[in-house]
Amino acid sequence: RWSVLLKPDAQGRYHPTLGLSVLLGTAGLSAATAQAGNAPLRWAARALHWGERKIPLSADGRFLVRWPPPHFFPTYSFSKIYANGLLVDEGELPVMDSGVFKDKVVFIGTSASGAFDLRPTPVDKGSPGVLLHASIYHALRSGSYLQRAPSWVNHLLLGILAYAVAAAALFLPSAGRQCLAGAGIGLLYAGLNAWLFRRHGWWIDLTTPLLGVVFT
Repeated sequence: RWSVLLKPDAQGRYHPTLGLSVLLGTAGLSAATAQAGNAPLRWAARALHWGERKIPLSADGRFLVRWPPPHFFPTYSFSKIYANGLLVDEGELPVMDSGVFKDKVVFIGTSASGAFDLRPTPVDKGSPGVLLHASIYHALRSGSYLQRAPSWVNHLLLGILAYAVAAAALFLPSAGRQCLAGAGIGLLYAGLNAWLFRRHGWWIDLTTPLLGVVFT
């Protein structure tokens, strides 16, 4: 899912969104500091630089969020935390260890449908909006970025697939072997696609090249 990291105001000043703002806060920087002339944040071509970090962006300045799997972030209901605090105040045995929040970054948000803060995500049709901010923070802090492959990479891979399928059609004697070769080429490409996505955060086209293999 695409998101923005910096939003401009009416005066043309850029303000970090929540995920980036929290990351700046953990580094001892405020939003005002980030806007200063000597701030560590600076724009470049299709990237946001912060010290040694190079955060990839789209041509229009958006950030591609690498969404974690379901239940990646531990969640706690406010009512449970509040009830736990009452038990501690009354000297009774708490139902949860309040130390789970020690030295942690905590995002607070709503999950009720009536709060109108549920958003479609790659893993759920209605995730709380706060999970988007938490996912952005986690991606920025861990360096697990996603970036869309340049168009020339997709064109090059499409040409290689077309050449491989054409070679199979020319040099294999039977239609059955040609179909098996095409299926093998498609599986190899799908595996390469998954490997580049998981290991290097590269998003390359999958559907169009595979359809080309099928129709060829």
